[in-house]
Amino acid sequence: MTERKSPPGTPGRATPGTRPPAPHPSGPHPVRPAEQPTLARPAGTTPRPAPRPGTPARPPQGTPAPRKQPLKVSTPAERAREDDLFADAGLEATEAVAQGKDPNASASILARKHQHAIVRLLSGAFAKWDDASQRAAKRVAENLFDKGTKLVDVFVRMKPRNDQMLERCAKLIGEIGSAEGLKRLRALTQDPTPAVRAAAFEGLARGLDADQLAALAKEVVADKEESPEVKIAAVEALGAARAIGASALCAKVIHDGSSDVRKAATRALTRMGAGAIPAILEDARKRGQATIGVMVDAVRAIIGGGGDLTNAPPETVEQVKKLLTPALRDKASPVRWCAAIALGAIGSKDDLVALDDAVTFEKDELTKANMECARADVRRRCGVAPGN
Repeated sequence: MTERKSPPGTPGRATPGTRPPAPHPSGPHPVRPAEQPTLARPAGTTPRPAPRPGTPARPPQGTPAPRKQPLKVSTPAERAREDDLFADAGLEATEAVAQGKDPNASASILARKHQHAIVRLLSGAFAKWDDASQRAAKRVAENLFDKGTKLVDVFVRMKPRNDQMLERCAKLIGEIGSAEGLKRLRALTQDPTPAVRAAAFEGLARGLDADQLAALAKEVVADKEESPEVKIAAVEALGAARAIGASALCAKVIHDGSSDVRKAATRALTRMGAGAIPAILEDARKRGQATIGVMVDAVRAIIGGGGDLTNAPPETVEQVKKLLTPALRDKASPVRWCAAIALGAIGSKDDLVALDDAVTFEKDELTKANMECARADVRRRCGVAPGN
């Protein structure tokens, strides 16, 4: 039997006197990849930046865009169920017990399983806005994952926009007082539309800190180009929040060129009550005689009753006088001056002793002259002859 020999150069076989070829790491038959031609970039073009890590890849051209999910629409039976749940969410505690229902559970079901119906239900509540509608709206909004913050954007963008609904929505979000909700309302104070800015102040009056609210209102009141509608909302918000630290701000606009702004300032000071006096006197210390012109009207607004002593609550008048009397001896003459003319406007016969002493010890001639005028006003109103 003869041995078969492979011809010289056959792969896998060693030729006598030569070493066998070393195996290739990629396999017995390596294939060299074809070289890709490099395309020259046109002159003047900028290379496209590499995508950031984590950026999703763009779909290839020709890929159809994903279809939008159709908005869910309640069937008539579902709408009736949603309306019933919303009505249950607005029940008072006694009514709920009598009917064996849980308002909070109903609100939670709507917020979790019927989100597509929230805007419709709240639109109806904002239009009606009776006590039951307010309770239901608040309970449902509190159960939403964002505490109703996005509802503000919904009613801002609604076309045609309903300013009354927007205002009530802002009040609702402000009353809930979530951090994100208040942040959204603060951003709306810079909205280009006056009605939106006014609605934002309506909501902030319910939940924002009084000092922060005063800072926002101060910017609005100081802006000469601001709409009266927004100024009114800002001043009314200070009154609603009883921000007594901002009473001087309300006193400044009590002589505003707009009668509606003046009325809003009067209402705000009335709601603040006697607690507004210290801040106004402190403003007199800082601004001097500039405060004196508004002092009398501010004090009349604070006591209420339309500035008429016969209609003003006696306890409020007494509280105001107790704050004004010590100010007659203040170190700053504008403060003494303001206190004197305020007592002259609301003081009684019992206040003449304090005014007499103030006149006697006053060294500033102008302040003393105004104290004498204030004392004369009290005497004339009380029917007291000079010297008595």
